[in-house]
Amino acid sequence: MKLCSQAFLALIALPFATVGLQAVEFGPSGPRSVGMGGSSVAVANDGLAALHNPAFLATAPRRTTNEETGEDEMSGRFGLNIIDVTAGVTLSGDVGDYLDTLSEIDIDDLANRSAGDLTADDARNLLRLSSALANVDNPGNGLLFKASGGAALRFGNWSVGARMRGHAAVRVDELDTTNLGFDSLSIAQLNTDLSGQYTGTPTGTTLSQGQKDSLTSSGLTAANVDYLDSLLTDLVNSGQVNAADINEAVDLLTSVVQSTDTAGSDLDNNTTLVTARGIGLAEIPIGYGYAVTPEFSIGATLRLMMGRVYGTALLVFEENNDEVIDEIDSSYETSFNATLDLGIRYQYGDLVLAAVGRNLTAPKFDGFVTENGVKIDDVTLDPQVTIGAAYELLPRLVLTAEGDLLESEPLLRGVDEQFIRAGVEWDPIRFLELRFGAYDNIAENDLDVTLTGGVGFDFGAVRMDFSAALSPFDTVEYDGDEYPQSATISFGLSAGF
Repeated sequence: MKLCSQAFLALIALPFATVGLQAVEFGPSGPRSVGMGGSSVAVANDGLAALHNPAFLATAPRRTTNEETGEDEMSGRFGLNIIDVTAGVTLSGDVGDYLDTLSEIDIDDLANRSAGDLTADDARNLLRLSSALANVDNPGNGLLFKASGGAALRFGNWSVGARMRGHAAVRVDELDTTNLGFDSLSIAQLNTDLSGQYTGTPTGTTLSQGQKDSLTSSGLTAANVDYLDSLLTDLVNSGQVNAADINEAVDLLTSVVQSTDTAGSDLDNNTTLVTARGIGLAEIPIGYGYAVTPEFSIGATLRLMMGRVYGTALLVFEENNDEVIDEIDSSYETSFNATLDLGIRYQYGDLVLAAVGRNLTAPKFDGFVTENGVKIDDVTLDPQVTIGAAYELLPRLVLTAEGDLLESEPLLRGVDEQFIRAGVEWDPIRFLELRFGAYDNIAENDLDVTLTGGVGFDFGAVRMDFSAALSPFDTVEYDGDEYPQSATISFGLSAGF
């Protein structure tokens, strides 16, 4: 189905327009953080200290063994984060279910049915289509893509690096409910075809009397409305239609029927828009940490940024969208800005308390107006304050937790983000590190807890880390297969000396 395929094409094309610049995070960054549930503020003793909490630049980052005493100690003031790459995708709201429904229905074929051609399956698909189309543009429904990657050099209390980040959102932005009529079928013919699909008096229990009245006022007979009610009841009972979507589905179905006898109100004139928006950032972070006392340190990271705001809009039912999709990576506005991150760290025995403020100047990047007149808004990086703690429960077993104090708004309309995160890192043997964790967006109820895990290999001077995160309790079905609603992968390679 065209809506589904073009939404996915836009999703793929726009992030890779930013990934062409090597995009970076708005979320957990680096495999160690991802593996521990996204936690980083109180365990930033690695090559990404300037990103996660610059106060840790005042401390020695690496655990080694004293050859004379055999005891563990922290050392190593120089290091190279050779590369880290993190990428994730989220199907927000119920968009996965709607896209699955839309992918199974050939709208062009359904809209071009002639008199006598409309089958019972077509009637069911018409009801499923009405439910999906009427609700796919609800706030919070869409696809989010986040990615990050970079490198950094640490020397003493200083760190300098190069980092890319990207964030893209794809959603149905403007739903045209007027031009959805059948091309070759009148209301009278539609009634005739529906009435030939049943005998007796069909009954259903889904539609209210007001909803039935709305459909009969559009031109359908009362008996045909009862028939559609019976089909809709079966679809709700089988889980193919959500009962909470019925009101919007009835409104859209009413519009479809009314459009059927209106010249020029078919799909060829439909103006439903899929909008893709994104930002790609290229930045140079310069961090410094200062130990006020052996237990207390502070730090700051100055981030110099070049941002590109991307955007385009596709007419869903337009036959020739290929050229628009191909030009996504050239539809952008470039601007420059800078911001400051500040961090603190306090250690009391085996307990570490920490906090960091990011994007404190709320840097803004300019939007633009596309060639087809769609306004792509400015993008502002919301300030965020995160507090956290870490505790070394046993030698080589660290527990950590943190939480965001502020809500932030990603590019997807109707979605807010404010996370709590927790994780554990365990070194069962000297060269192997195992990590587990979880995080939850407490600003939204659509997603359950996301679970994370990772593994690190410490070869002395060189480290290699892998991690992944997914939402096992939230799945979406697409083309007959189940997928987690959210998934992230991360890889990193670093060296210390």
